[in-house]
Amino acid sequence: MKRIVFMGTPDYATIIFEQLLQSNYNIVALFTQQDKPIGRKQTITPPHIKQFAINNNINIPIFQPLTLKDPQVWQQIKDLKPDIIITDIRMPNMSGNDLVDKIKQIDPNMPIVVVSGHGRLIKKTNKADVFLEKPINFIRLVTEIHKLLKK
Repeated sequence: MKRIVFMGTPDYATIIFEQLLQSNYNIVALFTQQDKPIGRKQTITPPHIKQFAINNNINIPIFQPLTLKDPQVWQQIKDLKPDIIITDIRMPNMSGNDLVDKIKQIDPNMPIVVVSGHGRLIKKTNKADVFLEKPINFIRLVTEIHKLLKK
């Protein structure tokens, strides 16, 4: 079964993540932003997607790097041996374009699906194999994943 690394934080990323899990994709890791203090009492709160994984007893390693510029993060990704990476365009301390560039440095043939709400400007400058704009059509996402994995 093909190995997927999923990178995302916002609520909509949780929806995509959940749909992939329900479709029996083999998600081998989740990368998301760190837990943050929220509210007046500054209660440390996990990102929505992490809380979803915890609440649903999803047994997938969750990585919460302070920055994606840390070489250890890239070694972790390499060690996971993903067949494809699906990511939100904005990750901690790294633009989406820089993220794609870094992944391609590790493995120039790594298929990357980028999901964003930032539209055409990013689409023109992004080197991802597939760029999908929010709101996501899940059938299109699945179709694109299958195409990339068959290459």
